[in-house]
Amino acid sequence: MRNLILSIVTLGLGAEILMADTRLAAIQNQAGNLQRESAAIGKLAREKSADINALREKVANTKNDVEKLRELVAEFEASNPNLSEAQKKEWEKVKTAVELAAIFHERKSEAAGGTLDSKEGRRWIRAHADALALRAAKVAEFVEQMQRQGAVNR
Repeated sequence: MRNLILSIVTLGLGAEILMADTRLAAIQNQAGNLQRESAAIGKLAREKSADINALREKVANTKNDVEKLRELVAEFEASNPNLSEAQKKEWEKVKTAVELAAIFHERKSEAAGGTLDSKEGRRWIRAHADALALRAAKVAEFVEQMQRQGAVNR
C-alpha cells in the first residue's frame, strides 16, 4: 500500500514537472515565432518594392504573437504558484522580458501608426521589428536558462 501511494505521488510529481516543462517549451516556441516573424518584417521593410499590404498584415500578426506570449506566461504562473526563491528569480527574468516586449510593441505600434507607405515609415517599422526580434530572443534565452538549470518543479 505504501509503495502504491509513493508511486501515485511520484507519478503526480512527474506529470507536474512535465506540464511545467511543456508550458515553458510553449513560451519558448512562441518567443521563437515572434522572433522569426519580426525578423521577416524587418527583411520585408528593407525591400524598396515591399508589398505594403503584406507588411501591414505581418505587423498586425505580431500583436497576436505578443498577446499569445502573455497568455502563456499567465498560464505558467497560475499553474506554478509554489516556486522556490531561486525559481522565482529565474521566472521574473522571463516575465519581465515578456512584459518589456509587449510594452515596446504597443508603444512602437502606436507611434508608427499608418505610415508604412513612406520610406520613413518602413524604416521605423524595420527598426521596431529588429528590436522586437531581439526582445523575443531574450525571452527564449531566459526560458532556456530555466530549463537548463532545472529551475521548475524540481
